[in-house]
Amino acid sequence: DASTLLADGNTEETLAIGLEAYTAGWHVLLAIPPGKHQHVQPYLERKQIVVQMAQDENAFLQAVASPTSHEVIFIQPEILGQHFEAIIPIVARVCPNAAVVLLVNAPPESTPQHVITLDPATPPALWIQAMIDARSRKNMPAPSNRS
Repeated sequence: DASTLLADGNTEETLAIGLEAYTAGWHVLLAIPPGKHQHVQPYLERKQIVVQMAQDENAFLQAVASPTSHEVIFIQPEILGQHFEAIIPIVARVCPNAAVVLLVNAPPESTPQHVITLDPATPPALWIQAMIDARSRKNMPAPSNRS
């Protein structure tokens, strides 16, 4: 296990250099409630991933309707309330190029085939692995690195 000591004394798992280069420039939407997983955004940004936050249902709907093309959308279901199961297929239609990762402790009974699940307590380096897995599951190539 490779790790890096951060200025605050914590360690962070490191990724293989090839994975960092592969995901650099990706646009990711984090649809997570306020105060949750706050360590993930700065970690992804240090890896040159462009992060957009949506901390409630309205912000999420605006983000997926925006012209920004997200490579990956992380969704914590509680942000979408009782509508989350109905919204996931809509996201797939509105954002056909985006891979979806559901942040859940246990996978729901019915998860669309193109969606993967990730325990939100997973270390941030594995969130990046989930991004790559989700893109692979969508069977879509990653874009060229964007500015």
